[in-house]
Amino acid sequence: MPNTPTPQATTKGEASRKFIKVLISSVALLYAFTNANGKTIDGQVFIVTAAGPAIKLALVEVRLFAQADIERHIRDIDLAPDSERSKADTALAKAREDLQAAERAVAGPHGYDEKMRGLAYAEWVGRYQHSPADGHEVALRFNAAWERVSQVKERVTQMLLRQKLSRAGAPYFDNLPTPIASVKTDADGRFQVTVSDEQDYALMATSSRTLFNIIERYFWIVRVKPQDSKVTLSNDNLTTSGSEDSLVKILPNLPPKR
Repeated sequence: MPNTPTPQATTKGEASRKFIKVLISSVALLYAFTNANGKTIDGQVFIVTAAGPAIKLALVEVRLFAQADIERHIRDIDLAPDSERSKADTALAKAREDLQAAERAVAGPHGYDEKMRGLAYAEWVGRYQHSPADGHEVALRFNAAWERVSQVKERVTQMLLRQKLSRAGAPYFDNLPTPIASVKTDADGRFQVTVSDEQDYALMATSSRTLFNIIERYFWIVRVKPQDSKVTLSNDNLTTSGSEDSLVKILPNLPPKR
């Protein structure tokens, strides 16, 4: 005759099964709640200087985008025939041509040397002063030509900076799509941003600092993988770093300064 389970054993078995069902339901609810509210990504923005200390960047706006949207934006910028990069290159070439012309106007075929202003003026006198009465006019014309060299040199410097910025990431921050989220870093350069689902995102941020009257600009366009819970924006993933974490890899190949 088969064994018949006692009422007590049946009650214990049912209680165990009920407990397991409740546990599974609780885990499922917790998972659904977590997904519904997203996950938080902790980050920090800082730059390590040549001297060694890390500079924490406060009040930096960090924007979150879908990675696919930013990749399309990058392609649009790169393929634009009138891109800032192309305009910067053209402007620099024109400024250099103007500088060569201004230097030739001062020094003639002998070549320009800013340390030899007296010799250049003497050559001007020999070329243009045909009588003592011409002396004042020749001096005015020479001073104007010499000053023009200084002005065009300054323009070349500005165009070099424009070209450098065009290769450092600045054009990619124009006409951006609407971000999913936008936050600012605190006094320690830290930030938190919440993502709602497991997809690829991109974080974009830009900042600057002034060092001995020189402005340093920083640009980040960094991928965020679904498994990432912490992100650091630093020297290691700037647009000019060549890092695989950066969606833009720009290694400037700037012409040498004159």
